[in-house]
Amino acid sequence: MCPACMASAAMMIGGVLSTGGLAAVLVKMVGKKNHMKKSLRNESSKEKPWAK
Repeated sequence: MCPACMASAAMMIGGVLSTGGLAAVLVKMVGKKNHMKKSLRNESSKEKPWAK
């Protein structure tokens, strides 16, 4: 394989890996936000017997 082809292949692999990493970070962030919203919603909907 010529050096230019190897460099192109390395760039493609690097791009795929960085895109996959970025996607994983975004999914993690969105999941954390959704979890926080659900827990806040559950906290506010729980009945507190001592608050009556």
